[in-house]
Amino acid sequence: MPIINKTGEVRELRAEDLKMFKSAQKVLPLSLQKKLGLISPQKVPK
Repeated sequence: MPIINKTGEVRELRAEDLKMFKSAQKVLPLSLQKKLGLISPQKVPK
């Protein structure tokens, strides 16, 4: 079932829709993940 209908209205998302979502780590470029704080810089070992 499409998320957007013929008139351009967006329907409410269901649990089945959310199951198809991919994680940000799988779809975003590494540089954007760093800017968004999804990847923290490595710490220097002591």
